[in-house]
Amino acid sequence: MFVTLKEEIVQELQALAADGPVSNIKQPLYGRRLDNNSVIQVLSLHPEGLMPVGYALHTQEPSLAGLASPVNDGQICLCLDNAKAPSFSCFIYDNARWQPVDYEIVRIQANFYQRLQGLFDTGYLFDKKVTIIGLGTGGGLITLELAKNGVGHFQLVDFDRLQVHNVARHVCGLSDLGRYKTKAVAELIHNHHPQVMVTTAEYDILENRAKLKEIVTGSDLVIAATDSERSKRLINQVCWPQQIPVIYGAAYDRAFGGDVIRVIPPDTACYECAFKQLVELFETAPRKGEIDYAAEDVSKVIAEPGLGLDVAFIALIMSKMALLTLLRGSESTLEDLPADWILWGNQATWVFEKPLESIFMEVPVNPTCPVCRYEAYMAAELGMTIDEAEAAGKAILESIQPEN
Repeated sequence: MFVTLKEEIVQELQALAADGPVSNIKQPLYGRRLDNNSVIQVLSLHPEGLMPVGYALHTQEPSLAGLASPVNDGQICLCLDNAKAPSFSCFIYDNARWQPVDYEIVRIQANFYQRLQGLFDTGYLFDKKVTIIGLGTGGGLITLELAKNGVGHFQLVDFDRLQVHNVARHVCGLSDLGRYKTKAVAELIHNHHPQVMVTTAEYDILENRAKLKEIVTGSDLVIAATDSERSKRLINQVCWPQQIPVIYGAAYDRAFGGDVIRVIPPDTACYECAFKQLVELFETAPRKGEIDYAAEDVSKVIAEPGLGLDVAFIALIMSKMALLTLLRGSESTLEDLPADWILWGNQATWVFEKPLESIFMEVPVNPTCPVCRYEAYMAAELGMTIDEAEAAGKAILESIQPEN
């Protein structure tokens, strides 16, 4: 038998004990019983939808003799020694007698980052806000990994609900069927890091550009884990003018490989520049089926069949690149990646000579890109600068104004 006790409950019990010695007054405890009652998690002093697991007793000298028999076997009693607070003793009632039991105080804030200490400033990441668009196989895993590494603020965007066919590859399970993926993933990451702040938006970004702009505003990073090029290009059009870094990812046909692209305005090429390169690159990619790599939907992350673990490799690369991007400008022992475009091969095919091979590439800037080089694009289209076009337009309007 083992008992876990949330630090917040310890603090509440200490506050009650600070009022002075109170003998034989029971404070109900609520929580969960797991693994055939071999583990009891004490989660609250209030019901809150939890089951009763025992009580706390305030006494100057905790002793087995002073404990009244509970209604049922398996109940626990935490004895708080008022004179030596925060000294606790924990007992369980079993076979008509009280027996001492081991317990652990769960200190989330103090202990959560122990395995990350020395790598980077976890407090720095807790203040960062990440918007993740697309909560499928890749997006769900990326969200979970960033939460486990200390990111403190999330916006989750997806209009889809979790269905049976999703579960084989998704971080959420059968108990979440029918739920919006945003809500299910939000609950999942709270279970790993309860201090994170999460907001969700259940809508299709392609149907409301203005709302997308509103959602991403103020983000330190956006993750584009969507399954269509149209949505990724829209994210690029909205995020580039606001100077918001974006990580884009895709899994290829049957997840034989994938790529990850990082865009950091104004230092790198934008995704529209990358899209031109992607179309040319995919002309030689192996195809199983009738996927048109030059069409709008160049990559099929979620709809395409493929092993979940193969998609996970790509999602984890996205997670690492996201982490490194968020840590830019902070003290960190983690080295940045040598390029902003990574091709990953799960199989030895196409450009990949060996399985599990990575290729680093740079995305060249399109000098007349309509997104990141808008003025040059307009000049090329119009044969004049934007200022010259405005002046010409003004002159035309003035020439057709009726004389008074």
